[in-house]
Amino acid sequence: MLKAFPHYWKTAVAALAPLYLLIQSAVSDDQVTTDEWAKIGGAVLGVILVWAVPNAPKPPVHEPATDRTPHM
Repeated sequence: MLKAFPHYWKTAVAALAPLYLLIQSAVSDDQVTTDEWAKIGGAVLGVILVWAVPNAPKPPVHEPATDRTPHM
């Protein structure tokens, strides 16, 4: 499981946002309002989108030319 973590670190970090919002909403006044649920839902949607969109692939490595003589 830990070997796959580098592929999902963005998702793991993004998952902290709705968790924080839920804890902050519940602790501040012992209830979660409809508006707060909407914000938490938006944060969860953000986590899903972060997970669904893959990282951009690394560009191919171009090796420098070693032979500078023109070929005819």
